[in-house]
Amino acid sequence: SDSFSKNFEEALQRNIHEWPNNELAIIKEALNLRKFADNRFKKGFFGQASEQYDKATKMISDVLVEANQLFEDNLRVGEKYLYEKDKPEWAITYFNTALKYYPGDERVKQGIDVINFRRNYEKDIAESEKRIAIGDDAEAIFLLEKLLSGSPDEKRMEIQKLLAKAKANLKIKEV
Repeated sequence: SDSFSKNFEEALQRNIHEWPNNELAIIKEALNLRKFADNRFKKGFFGQASEQYDKATKMISDVLVEANQLFEDNLRVGEKYLYEKDKPEWAITYFNTALKYYPGDERVKQGIDVINFRRNYEKDIAESEKRIAIGDDAEAIFLLEKLLSGSPDEKRMEIQKLLAKAKANLKIKEV
């Protein structure tokens, strides 16, 4: 019962309702089985209740094990396409699927940041320069910080120079 609750809580924290393979249906089934086991227990059918509790716990555990495997598989393929094959347009689907299974994972976030950098670099640099020129430094800072989080080392200096300029402009306005 304790591992059931722990696993159930983990599934909820990881946004199981957004997982792509209808894992939520299995979790609901496990919950119903647990309720059934509670009734069996109240009526004194302890052996039957114990079997149902064990089965419900295993159902949730199996869903989490499978989700962890899908997460790792999607992340591995996404990273391979992004970092080894230089195919960010192929990688994004895998990162987005991995993100559903672990919304806060840093490796997934970094991969998505790198993809967004590669997709948006030219456009965001031009937009940031335009924003700085018209005095919209806060928006420029937002765009540049987003770019910086996914940028390769060779582009960092250029982004940081623009970012410093926008931040300095913002400070002048605040005085």
